Amino acid sequence: RYKADISYIGTYLPDKANFLRQQVFPLKKKYDLHLYGQDWSNIDRLLGLTQRVGQYFNIPFIKSLQKPKLNLEDERKIYSSSTISINIHENYQRKFGGDCNERTFKIPICGGFEITDDVACIRKYFVEGKEMIIAKDKSDWFDKIDYYIENPEERLPIIEAGRKKILKNHTY
Repeated sequence: RYKADISYIGTYLPDKANFLRQQVFPLKKKYDLHLYGQDWSNIDRLLGLTQRVGQYFNIPFIKSLQKPKLNLEDERKIYSSSTISINIHENYQRKFGGDCNERTFKIPICGGFEITDDVACIRKYFVEGKEMIIAKDKSDWFDKIDYYIENPEERLPIIEAGRKKILKNHTY
């Protein structure tokens, strides 16, 4: 059900729109790309706006319109069933590099193979190329995706090394 060449789990945020248009949506032409999360359609965006109004005015029915689309088990299945799970950070994270998102840790711990955009703090937690694949720019992004799709066996030691690092240092 969740098998894909490439998957992404996350909300379609305006802050990520440019990156998505330039570096994610073009992948559909060549690969089986699956996108999961909130705000991927106009209806979702309208429901989200309505829900925010309900939250602001504390209207119980309206503030609970949107529920999470995936549970944790679904996320695990998506990450472990995809050849590549991509990770995209918000612009401020790429620019300042001080923090990374939860996906950075979720993908490997669920047995998924991650290619992430370039956020400086990731190198503080993972050895680049051994525990995590970081794409430095647009060209590198597409090159690394092509390489690991064509050479899926190369992913296995990276997945295992990333999982070990997270289990050793990043669990509570």
